[in-house]
Amino acid sequence: MPGTSEKNGQPLSSFDALIAATAAVLSLVLATRTIRDFQGCSIDVVDPWSIS
Repeated sequence: MPGTSEKNGQPLSSFDALIAATAAVLSLVLATRTIRDFQGCSIDVVDPWSIS
């Protein structure tokens, strides 16, 4: 996860990398208010607080 995000110009913290890797391995959708932190991680991310 960290390598992929760094290639895309968005380095992840260790904690965010752990969250992203867990979501990827378990095929989960990550619900977070900070979608931009996980862009480029090849996981599905949603903002449950946004109006869509």
